[in-house]
Amino acid sequence: MEIGGVLALKVLTESGRTHTRSRAAELRELIARIGRAGDRFLLMQRIPDLPDVFAQVWHEGRSGSGCASSSPAATTTAGR
Repeated sequence: MEIGGVLALKVLTESGRTHTRSRAAELRELIARIGRAGDRFLLMQRIPDLPDVFAQVWHEGRSGSGCASSSPAATTTAGR
C-alpha cells in the first residue's frame, strides 16, 4: 500500500481536513492526536476507493482528567 514513500490512503479528520497520499510519519502524527478536543476520530479509505471498505478510529479523552480513555473504539468494515 506504499507507493514511492507515500501511503495509498485518504484520511478524513473530525475537523473536516482531508489528507491524501500521506507519508507514514504524517499518519502517525494524526493517530497520536486522537482523543484531543476536535481530534476524536479518523476515517481512512484506500486509494483507489473500494465501496464500503474503510477503517474508522474513535477515541475520546476523559473530561477534566487530562488523560485519554482506556477503551477506544475501532471499527473496520469490509463488504461487497
